[in-house]
Amino acid sequence: MLLTALLLSTGLATEGGAVRGVAFEPVSAVSDEGEEGEGEAEDRPGQGSITAEVRALEAAPVRAGGRGELSLVVLERPERALPLEVRLEGGGLSLAEDRLGWAAVVDPLALQPRLSTGFRAPAEPGEYSVEARVRYSVCGERWCRSKTATLRWIVVVVEDDMM
Repeated sequence: MLLTALLLSTGLATEGGAVRGVAFEPVSAVSDEGEEGEGEAEDRPGQGSITAEVRALEAAPVRAGGRGELSLVVLERPERALPLEVRLEGGGLSLAEDRLGWAAVVDPLALQPRLSTGFRAPAEPGEYSVEARVRYSVCGERWCRSKTATLRWIVVVVEDDMM
């Protein structure tokens, strides 16, 4: 309710509740005195950690030219009325999608959403690095905070006759 009122008052939502493009700037974790803030996250939400709590699930080895899947789990409950963004850089893999959002969540009712995308491995065996930048928001009763993190998978591509 408070989030809806906030979005309406700032012009980010319409009367029907649809959220327009929302962009949050990360809030600094340094206090006014230039020192790290501790224990004040609830009273002063901008002073707590802004690192996203996410985990990359291990990618199984794939055959050269074969298909695989990359998944990550958000370990806290993101605000569903605000964007969930994942940007992937394939590092030699052919990704099915390089931008993921709420539509890529495997179980929309899960409290800790898992996002997934497929890929095609190159013909050349080896180790390939894929990087993801994750951004979402968490909200309390009177505040919202944008969180970001960077994840990396190492995908092992083996020769076709090795599997």
